[in-house]
Amino acid sequence: MPPLRPTEIMLSPENNDIIKSWADVSIIIPKHPHGSGAAVPEKVFGVLQIVSKDRFGTYLEWTPSMESLLSEDGTYKAQSSCTVFTSKDGSYRIPHISIDIDDIKCFKISGGECNPQKVVFITNDGTSHPTLEIPEEIYNALVAFLQTRLLLERSAKDANLCLVRDRRRARKRNDPYEMPEQSPHFLQRFARSPVTTAFLGLSKVHNLLMNAVDVLAPPLAEPEMARPYPEYQMPPLGVLQSREDQDFEKPPLELPPRPPVARRGPLTAQEWNHCFDKDGRISDENALRVKEIIFRGGVDPSIRKDVWKYLLGYYEWNASLEERQERRQGLMDDYYRMKNQWSTISAEQERRFSVWRERKDLIEKDVHRTDRTHPFFEGKSAALKVMNELLLTYCMLNFDLGYVQGMSDLLTPVYVVMDGDEVDTFWTFNGLLEHVTHNFEMSKLMYELEEMATIMKYLDPSLKAYMDSNDPKMYFCFRWLLVQFKREFSFDDVMRLWEIFWTGFPCKNFHLLFGYAILEVEKNTIVENKFSSTEILRHINDLSMNIDLERTLKLAESIYHQLMGAEELPTSIRKIIGLATASETSNTQDYSPETPLLPLSKVSSSSNIRDRSPQICDRKRQPSGTDNSIM
Repeated sequence: MPPLRPTEIMLSPENNDIIKSWADVSIIIPKHPHGSGAAVPEKVFGVLQIVSKDRFGTYLEWTPSMESLLSEDGTYKAQSSCTVFTSKDGSYRIPHISIDIDDIKCFKISGGECNPQKVVFITNDGTSHPTLEIPEEIYNALVAFLQTRLLLERSAKDANLCLVRDRRRARKRNDPYEMPEQSPHFLQRFARSPVTTAFLGLSKVHNLLMNAVDVLAPPLAEPEMARPYPEYQMPPLGVLQSREDQDFEKPPLELPPRPPVARRGPLTAQEWNHCFDKDGRISDENALRVKEIIFRGGVDPSIRKDVWKYLLGYYEWNASLEERQERRQGLMDDYYRMKNQWSTISAEQERRFSVWRERKDLIEKDVHRTDRTHPFFEGKSAALKVMNELLLTYCMLNFDLGYVQGMSDLLTPVYVVMDGDEVDTFWTFNGLLEHVTHNFEMSKLMYELEEMATIMKYLDPSLKAYMDSNDPKMYFCFRWLLVQFKREFSFDDVMRLWEIFWTGFPCKNFHLLFGYAILEVEKNTIVENKFSSTEILRHINDLSMNIDLERTLKLAESIYHQLMGAEELPTSIRKIIGLATASETSNTQDYSPETPLLPLSKVSSSSNIRDRSPQICDRKRQPSGTDNSIM
């Protein structure tokens, strides 16, 4: 859908003094986690204003233009934080922006000369606000105004990050222990937005304490201060001007440059059909090749239901059509037998079965609050009853684990892919849990967080040191690992991400490299703004629906190849990525990013495969006198 353009500027409320106003500024509509039946525009045009609010301070605000929202197919309703479009096909939200200028901590810039600048403002509590697309002339005028209120400095580590080093206002207090003054509107702001105001208050207290430490601690050295920018002038985007940062700690191991990696489109129906022989079997070599293609680009939605059954162990790769039919019948019988076990528990039995009652109550609560905006589960959907029954039946399959919060999050994508088929959903869901069951035990989940910290220690010691001083346990990554990044991406993206993880390519624990890649991208924003643990958590949570999946996958794979290129890897890293340790021997070849992707129909069954794990797949083809291509 083309962007909506403005034709009229919405008026500000009374008692607000508009200092600056610019039309033709658009906002990028964030991705909806479950998609939307309505056609969602990529961006919406509106007006950007600098507004002085009586007793509230000076704010940067963006609102959509009313005339641009008129539509014959639906209605728009303005709310305090967004405008909601509703039609018979669905709805979506157009976020508003309202930022106290004194709360701006930094902003990220992307774009180029003569192109609109994409700007993301981040406030003191770590909140990342929606992306604005601002024409260059307006951007320069906006920065000129901000320079009258804020001391801006471009990061020396990231040319696209602009930091707020200070506020241009008289300081009335010299006592480092004096609590920061709260503006008269603090309680009003708290009543209107308690969570945001609470985070902001905590960040201010943290900054106060850090300032007190700076005052009391003996000076280490006088830093070389950056030359201040001229008034009303922002340095060009390509110029770095900032105080010189101290050199980072030298990594404990020498790492080669990261190689570029290539990705491709998803596995197609034609490629999938070509991998079966006349009996309906998939050879070990073709299974490996299918996984490689899936790792490179995921699975086409039209065949996802079939492919997931193989990836999640519902079917064996080398099973014939007849064997698969027999297996499905057996699994169906097992499912309904277990379902009948719990459905026949009497009220008297349940009264004496406290563990069952607790699990049953928790499942019912979680099902009714999981993905309720998805078309499959919204309203009084019959799917809610089926999901409840699926999770209760899983408790009968796995008495020891039972139900743990987070399982309902993992179930919904599987249920959607299996198109509501109860038996298929149950057994593919069970296969998924086989991959991640360890995450539902706190000790094992904490061990995975430690492994991600170990990866960070060797790849970026300075980032690891910063995290150690703020959140050494890295609890802000807890949600990522518990539900496999499910809440960070849209349904479509998370399906692709999961199937990539399930291939086992290019190594064991690739999801930890993927998580580290996200943190590496956000490093400069976190470190140079001196985010506290509270602000890190808020910032990481705000990345939801704003992470570039393709970019992160490429970076994670490139990191893997960088590690593989090191002359010697620490034993801890080798164990994490599934390599033989120094005390073990291995004559295997490593997975290479330059390996060409051959069509499945060209793969010869005579190729030498030493192991099904991707990191030890031998890519050398032996000459064959016969053509064993799969038709």
